[in-house]
Amino acid sequence: MTDTRPRSGWSGAQTLRMSSLPCWYCGDIDENRNWADPHCRICDALPQDGTPNVQKAIEERPFLESRYEKARSSISQAGYEHLLDAFASLVTRTRVVVAMPLGWAVLLLSDRKQRYVSYGVQVDGGTRLADSTDEDNERTIIDRFFYGRHGKLVVHGALSLDGLGACSFGEAHLTLKDVAIDGRATVTEEDSFKLANRHVVGPQRWMPPGYIATWAERHKLAATKYEQELSMGQDLSVSSTWIIRSEPAPEGERAREAESFFEVHIYDGFRRESVCEAQVRIATDARQKTEDPACAFAEAIAINSLRAAAGKIGVPMKERPA
Repeated sequence: MTDTRPRSGWSGAQTLRMSSLPCWYCGDIDENRNWADPHCRICDALPQDGTPNVQKAIEERPFLESRYEKARSSISQAGYEHLLDAFASLVTRTRVVVAMPLGWAVLLLSDRKQRYVSYGVQVDGGTRLADSTDEDNERTIIDRFFYGRHGKLVVHGALSLDGLGACSFGEAHLTLKDVAIDGRATVTEEDSFKLANRHVVGPQRWMPPGYIATWAERHKLAATKYEQELSMGQDLSVSSTWIIRSEPAPEGERAREAESFFEVHIYDGFRRESVCEAQVRIATDARQKTEDPACAFAEAIAINSLRAAAGKIGVPMKERPA
């Protein structure tokens, strides 16, 4: 299918096209099948390559590949290809970490029937209130920028090497098994709010292609993001902060604005069976603990409940100072 979206500001004049591969189940070939509606027209099966967000990343793969080859060439010419290979190896060891409020993590790990779903699904289902009007509008619009109507089903996480994710999302950090998300997770090179504000172009405000990667190709996205640093031969001892930089902010401040991370988009949420590790960032500042004794007491109960729930299903839990 030829893509008819406006291309103002896009690099290159190529058209986007999904591979016209036969349906893995019934063999039908449909050239009109695309990431916005990837179901087979005959048997309704989804592609084995994955969910709509993964299909979109596959569709845009040539654009990412072009960005990656340009970055690789630049780094190689500077004589630092070995740094690129070392950094790629580091990125391939990252896992997905989804941070959330403590209470939500306790509920998820305590009940095998619970499923952690996206903000949009939670609001529509009445299990949480919407954010402020401006924030709710922005979240809804940005999800649509990336995945159209499928954006509402996407849960957000972050790449991590140490099991800690984006602190602005909550105190409980759950690491997910690769097998649970491979085939339905995509990666962007930064927080989708910042990425959309930085790159959305054209009168219809579409995201240019090449800024989304499949799970297996996240190292290519990382190389394009840090092309300049790698071309300058910067020491990889600080590269863990390239992958994620996030610290809890004082009450009333917006921690998200100071964060930097590769955002992971997981289609259709996950259950507790997807979790392989839990971590909690615990306040160590005495003022934080004594400012509201009732809140501190409730937090202690929640942490103990999370530890008990994680222990019952064999998920290791760590407590980390905030």
